[in-house]
Amino acid sequence: MTTIKTLKQAKSYGVVIKGNSKIHGSTFSTDPLQCKVGSKLRDIEGSTCNKCYAIKLSKVYPSALQSWKDNLSKFRHNSDNLTLWCEAIAYQINHISEYKKRRGLKGTGFHRWFSSGDLDSLDMLKAICYVAKLTPTIKHWLPTREIGILRQYLNHLGTIPDNLTIRISDTKIDEQTKRYPLQHKNVTYSGVHTKELKAAIECPAYSNSGECGDCSKCWDSTILKISYKLH
Repeated sequence: MTTIKTLKQAKSYGVVIKGNSKIHGSTFSTDPLQCKVGSKLRDIEGSTCNKCYAIKLSKVYPSALQSWKDNLSKFRHNSDNLTLWCEAIAYQINHISEYKKRRGLKGTGFHRWFSSGDLDSLDMLKAICYVAKLTPTIKHWLPTREIGILRQYLNHLGTIPDNLTIRISDTKIDEQTKRYPLQHKNVTYSGVHTKELKAAIECPAYSNSGECGDCSKCWDSTILKISYKLH
């Protein structure tokens, strides 16, 4: 039985937000300045992290950055007892989904990990998988550049919940690779493009005022690769 009884208690472990102007489902973010692979890519011209939108946003909205920093700090602080952290995050995801459902709002049943930030450790990926198990009616999407963490997880554990789609992000703009290093039914790929696509489905948000709208392709593990037009 969960020991998380209230929304206030759940938020003390980190805050899940209801969504944003693009994504109508709930989201969880961390400090983009703490990305492991991303921090190396930020200084490389032509990389997908070189002009990080989350860092740009954090300069305009310092309170958002502080919230992301707090989320990462609270995860690390609870690293010795991640069960409670998982229960707290799952509580919020379910709460937001039910709130939207009662009010007929978009985003019911969908959650995105890391609108800002990325996987911090193997333990974080384990925790996310457990949160997915605790929220079986929610579809989870996890974009990541931390292929090393994911490979380590698959080599040692190998189980990804069916309601969690993990998308490995290209590191270069217009990479458009046809090479898929990790083979798993719930591991997919994404890229960023300026040129004509060759081996991916284009995200429709660019032509929909920057919003997902009714599209949920990023959460669909049967779609091997999605690419986002650079803007």
